[in-house]
Amino acid sequence: MINKKKKPLAGKFYAFFLFMAMVIAFYLYTAQNTERIEILNKDYAADSARQ
Repeated sequence: MINKKKKPLAGKFYAFFLFMAMVIAFYLYTAQNTERIEILNKDYAADSARQ
């Protein structure tokens, strides 16, 4: 009986771990993408100013 109660808890822990990993991955992706877009915007502004 004790093992039956631990399995759902382990499943919830695993789901929580996966959820947190997804949140961290999403945060890292958006941070890198934001930085990349800012660099592209600066390049575009510099090219527009030259014309």
